[in-house]
Amino acid sequence: MFRDCDVRTLKIADSSLVDVNISGFISNVVVNDVDVTAFVEAELERRHPERTQVRAMQAADDYRATWDTMEGLWSATVARARRLPESARHERIDDEWSFVETLHHLVFATDAWASRAVRDLKVLGART
Repeated sequence: MFRDCDVRTLKIADSSLVDVNISGFISNVVVNDVDVTAFVEAELERRHPERTQVRAMQAADDYRATWDTMEGLWSATVARARRLPESARHERIDDEWSFVETLHHLVFATDAWASRAVRDLKVLGART
């Protein structure tokens, strides 16, 4: 497994790729001489139409509407997590954070941002 790697200009030639899973930012991805970037983007847009809304944000009203969309998505995620057994909410998969760890991180990051950026306070342990 490769994790958090910068593989720009990677070329894999005359190889077998079977059961391959790629996630992350992709651009100019060519498979067997076919640029698949647009296909991937189109499928992501189909699955997650809110991506278009996020990219189109320009005015304050756009941000408010997008925040409402994100709140709705997050509420659905939390509701789904609540239906899981407690042990599943703490389970890590493929070395990723559990749902509970992710939630703790988001609360900390939001608090740190609000404390520092909005209220101009120094957060304990944060760099100045």
